[in-house]
Amino acid sequence: MADLYFVDANVFLRLLVKEDEEVWQRCYAFFERAKKGEIKITTSVLVLAEIAGVLESYYGLTRQEIAEKLTSILNTPGFTMPQSDMIWKAVEHYLRHNVKFPDAYHALSTTQAGAKAIASFDKEFDSLPGVSRVEP
Repeated sequence: MADLYFVDANVFLRLLVKEDEEVWQRCYAFFERAKKGEIKITTSVLVLAEIAGVLESYYGLTRQEIAEKLTSILNTPGFTMPQSDMIWKAVEHYLRHNVKFPDAYHALSTTQAGAKAIASFDKEFDSLPGVSRVEP
């Protein structure tokens, strides 16, 4: 059985942006091992949120480019993640509704938990379907 590795945001980012060739090659080789089934990889929604934030704020990528990069992570052979269905929906909401990735995920968490509404001052939530927002 293949060993499972948790991958931090900095490893994904170094693979996605290719700033340093030697580091990129090392990351690429690591992900190739997952593709071959030698290892399995996982991460958390917080890591994905960190990646989205860095790609937007530091690298200036567009929402479409960021969604494509997040999708490429989710489609990596050998990649497994808890709540992957919700993550896919969060990427879709992020792309379609002009909200931050964490907010897209929080909105889905709100509905999945069966909560009546999300208590927030963040008006971004108003653009998401099926989510009610209340201010305390």
